[in-house]
Amino acid sequence: MHEKVIRAQRFEIVDDAGQTRVIIGIAKDENPAWAFYDANGIKRAKLTLVKDGEIELELCDEGGTPQAKVAFQPEGLALEKYRAGRETTRAKLGPIRDGGFTFSIHDEQGNPRTLIGISEDGTSYQALHDAKGRPRAVLALNEQGNPGVAMFDKKDGIVWKAP
Repeated sequence: MHEKVIRAQRFEIVDDAGQTRVIIGIAKDENPAWAFYDANGIKRAKLTLVKDGEIELELCDEGGTPQAKVAFQPEGLALEKYRAGRETTRAKLGPIRDGGFTFSIHDEQGNPRTLIGISEDGTSYQALHDAKGRPRAVLALNEQGNPGVAMFDKKDGIVWKAP
């Protein structure tokens, strides 16, 4: 017995006026995508499955220009903002190499400036980074409640710490 299948490279869903509102298909970059259009035919959102299983949700303004993207990546969630035609990561949320978890906020160039996290051993911390993305100040509290503070110079050397 054969399954009954409809196959196509693209499907369009239209409203009562015949205006395309949803397109399901393969995008120009060869990735599967769903694009959503408003009543004026302007793209307002696009959901794409990209390389390595990453899923992206792109959000557009009333003119159809991409303004932000949420990327569901294997290493966590990334929030990106478009500016002057380029993507810049503005925030990330996800696991880190040591088994912990972090939330980072990035500047206009995409450099991390503030990180809040918890490491696998239960230490919670906040780190402040300079404009080049290097840590300059860290405040931590381990699982036993012991605090720690460290300040770093431009070469990542410790200039002050307590205790």
